[in-house]
Order: sequence, then C-alpha cells, then structure tokens
Amino acid sequence: MAIHALLVNDDEDVLQLAKGCLERSGKILLDVANSVAVAESMMEAKRYDAIISEYDMPVTNGLEFLIKLRDVGNQTPFILFAKKGEEANIIEALEKGADFYIQKSGNLKNQCVDVEHKIVQTVRKYNCDNELRRSVRALGSIEGVSLSGTWTLHTDSMRFEAKHYDSSEDDHDPRGKDPIDPPRSVEELSSHMHPDDRQKFSDFIRDITLIGKTRDVDYRLVGRDGSIHYIRAIADEIVKEEDGRVILASGITLDLTKRRAMKESSKGA
Repeated sequence: MAIHALLVNDDEDVLQLAKGCLERSGKILLDVANSVAVAESMMEAKRYDAIISEYDMPVTNGLEFLIKLRDVGNQTPFILFAKKGEEANIIEALEKGADFYIQKSGNLKNQCVDVEHKIVQTVRKYNCDNELRRSVRALGSIEGVSLSGTWTLHTDSMRFEAKHYDSSEDDHDPRGKDPIDPPRSVEELSSHMHPDDRQKFSDFIRDITLIGKTRDVDYRLVGRDGSIHYIRAIADEIVKEEDGRVILASGITLDLTKRRAMKESSKGA
C-alpha cells in the first residue's frame, strides 16, 4: 500500500519536481502545499502517513509547524528539510518531536532516492512502534512490563530523538512521566545510570553504532528522587550508508521495575 505524504514548501518549482520524482516508484502518493496554512487546511480533509516540511518558509516556518502539530497531540511522522548551517534548528526540531531531518544538497532531483528511503523508513518505524507498544502493553498486564518509549540515535551527533510514554494513556499520546527528563545525548543518559552499569551501556552503544549490531542491554536509572528504575533498551533497527557506515540506530525502551518487584515479592512469599 502506498504511503500518503504531504510536502510543504513555498517554492512551487520544488513542489512539482518533488511530486514527479517521489511518485515515480509507486511507493509514495504525494500531495503538496505551498504554505503551512494550506497544509493545515488539507490535513483537515485528509489523514497523511507522513509530513515533509521545508524549514525556511515565510509566515510560519517548518519548526513552528511541527510545534503546532505536537502541541495539539498530532504525532504524524514529521521530516524536516534544512540547509547546511541550520544545525541548531535541526537539533531543536528533533527535541520538539521531529522524526527525521534531511540536509538539502541543493539538487532535490539527485536526492530523491534518499528522500524516498527516509519517508518509507520513518513511516515503517512509526507503525512498528505503535504495534510494539500495543503488544508490550498487553504483555505488561501479565508480566509487569511497560513500554517506556521509542528512540532514535544519530551517530553523527550521538544525540537522541526520543518519544516517552505513560503506558496507562492513549496509544497516540506520548507523555513525559519518566524517572528522569528525556536525555538528549548518550553522555547525558549515561550520567543518570547506576555507575556499575555505565560500561555495559557503553559497550551497547559501541555495538550498535560502530559494528551495526542489533541487541539489547539492561541498566538501572537513578530517578530524580533517588529511586532505582530497571530499564531494558532494545536496538531493533540499524540504518547504514552504502559504505557500511551506521548513520542511525533506533529501538524501544522497556520499564522492568514492576516485573522485578513482582519477582522479589514472589520470592518472599
């Protein structure tokens, strides 16, 4: 089934070029909008699987568009187009809930294959995350396991995009009820870990970013109040360049604290 995507850009030439090249393979059906206002009107009439937006636009830019969507609970996969020199805006977009970014090369026609790949990958990950969450929630009612969140790690910056969940809430409503504030980097996350677990977490990061190996790791997070939370991170997808270099890894985190407490309680019974 084709992906229904919406591209937002104030350049009409870019919109027409993108529509032609991104629809060529049949994997994507692309609607286009020359402003955020037009895009919002189109989204009222139709549900999209992904949104691809230019950052630099008049009136409302791509980052402001993203924030508006996330503020009203719209979690449609969002990919931001940005040019070199806008790294600060890219980082802010990732922190505000963007799923991916694409750095413009200056020739969209030459980038079409890469853009198509990122759209397909982002939508697939979003759908897998939702299915995983539903499965883990069902499992949690029996085994005390809950889905803490989903994450993507970019190897060029070693920074996280993370969506955190309160498993008691609606499937499409990410929350921030976590033992720590969502970490933005590997270093920041490691600083909140129990000291005895930092080395094995470092080994986990090495394996997924340098070797490109899918695996999992258990570690303890020290919460804001000093409480210990037992977490399992699972890297289930690795994306590589043609030369084999890993550019990102993604996966889920499970909170095993309740399950551990259940096991300890059964031992004492």
